[in-house]
Amino acid sequence: MLGSDCSQGRQKPGRPAFLSAPRLAPRRVGSRLAVSLALVLCAGCEIREETPADVPRSTPSAGDPSQRGIDFVVGYHRATQAARQQQKPMMIFFTAEWCTYCRQMANETLLQKMVVSLSRQFVCVLVDADAEPDACRDFEVRSFPTIQFVSARGVRLNRLIGKQPASELISQMRAALETLARRPDLTIER
Repeated sequence: MLGSDCSQGRQKPGRPAFLSAPRLAPRRVGSRLAVSLALVLCAGCEIREETPADVPRSTPSAGDPSQRGIDFVVGYHRATQAARQQQKPMMIFFTAEWCTYCRQMANETLLQKMVVSLSRQFVCVLVDADAEPDACRDFEVRSFPTIQFVSARGVRLNRLIGKQPASELISQMRAALETLARRPDLTIER
């Protein structure tokens, strides 16, 4: 659409609207830029205050763990010991504080009742990419979120990459459990 001169109410032929807008004095642009930058910096600080890096987390995103339902073990090495002791497979959730899709999946998919119910058959593991880069490297995780299913013995099963709906996660959780039911040698320590 051709632009118009808003101040005069007239159409200027052949000019887009953004070129027809009155120009601001350089001083005004600078002050608006400074105000915008200050707002961005303050917003960033607020977010960091709410989720400090040194506070241990038991869920993929900030919130009340009792509301989440899934009991996550934070840290891969701690979880492998728990999985061996309990003879349960692991569901490893690779995430990062800065990952928008990870937070969305944690607040949507991981809250679904059937997901929470099935999660009790796994040792659920939370691996923060920034805190445990070696685990991400070992599992060749290049995208977040990634969910990797692993037997109690450490045998890799199926994997989900990217934000997934609950129906897909449920399907993959069941597939991992079915594989282990058919192949008990993957679970039992020899």
